[in-house]
Amino acid sequence: MLFLACGVFDSTHAAGGCATPVIPRVTRSAGQPLSTLPTIPVECSTRSFSGQTSLAAPINRAALITSIDRNSKSLKTVIARFDVSLATEKGKKFSLNGSYVGEATGNFRMRLMGPLGITAADIACIDGRVAVVLPTKNQLMEGDIGQALTAGNSELPLLLAACNARDLFIPTAWTSEAVERRGKNQEDKLVVSVMGTASEGAEELSCLRRYTIAPDSRAICLQELMADGRRFGCIEYLGHVQLHHWPEGMMKMGPGLDGKLEFPKAIRISHASKMTLELSMTHVVLNTHLPNDCFDLKKPDNFKHRELVDAIRSGEKFIP
Repeated sequence: MLFLACGVFDSTHAAGGCATPVIPRVTRSAGQPLSTLPTIPVECSTRSFSGQTSLAAPINRAALITSIDRNSKSLKTVIARFDVSLATEKGKKFSLNGSYVGEATGNFRMRLMGPLGITAADIACIDGRVAVVLPTKNQLMEGDIGQALTAGNSELPLLLAACNARDLFIPTAWTSEAVERRGKNQEDKLVVSVMGTASEGAEELSCLRRYTIAPDSRAICLQELMADGRRFGCIEYLGHVQLHHWPEGMMKMGPGLDGKLEFPKAIRISHASKMTLELSMTHVVLNTHLPNDCFDLKKPDNFKHRELVDAIRSGEKFIP
C-alpha cells in the first residue's frame, strides 16, 4: 500500500443578488502576482462537517478571489485515501479503493485498486515524466506530461491534468499558461474564465479553464477544462468542510494551514465521454513531509511498453 510506503497515517451565500452582472477582465503577465477582481459585497456562511451553516461577516469579491488564491498556495503536500466509484461510458460501474500522494511542485502518484487489493491503475508523475501502469492490460505507458496534456482530449489527459495536488483538492482560478482571467455572475454564482493562447503562435485568447464559486462556499466548486472552446472534462468539489470541522481521525493538518480552509469531502472527475470517477475521502494528511521514494512506481519488465503520447492519440482507454 502506498501509505505504508510513505509511513504516514496515524461557503459565500448571495444576499439578494449582485448589483453588477459583469466583472471587468483582470490581466497579468506571466510570473507576476495574481490580480484581484473588483469589489462587490456578498454575504458568506461557513459549513460544518454535518452540513450545518452559520452566518459569517460580509466579504467582497476581491477578498474572495484573494482568499482562494492564498488557500491554494498554502497547500504543499497531500496524502489521501478514498473510496472510488467509477462509471464508464458503456454504463459499467465499479467500486474501488484509492490512494494518492502529491505535492505542489506537480509530482504525484495515484493508485486505484479493486476490493481484493488488485491494482487497476497506477499513475505517477515525477519532474514532468509520467508513468502509467495498467496491470489488467499488461501495459506500461511513459512520456512527458506536457506533451500528454496536448496530445488529445481523452480521459487520460484529463486525469493527468486533474492530479496535480492543488488542482485536485484546493484549486485556484489560474493556470501556468494563462495571461488573463475574466469573471461574471451566473445566477447566484461567480464564474471565472481563465484565458490564454490555446497553442504556440496563436494570437487570439481562448478559454483554457472555467471555475465556478458557489454561494455557500469560499472555495471553487467546479473546474471545467476546455479545448477548442468546448468542455472536455470537469472536476467537481463536493461538500466543502472547514478543516477544523472534520471528524478526528479523518484529517491531519500540518503547518501553514488555516483551520477555516475548506476541503472537499468528495471529488468527481468527469469526462465528456460520460466516464466519471468519484473519490470520497476516508483519510487525509496535509502539509507533511513526504519520503523521497513515495512517488516511485514499479515498472514490470514483462509489460508491453508504449509511448504515452501514442497511446493517447490512439484513444487508449484508462480502464477497460
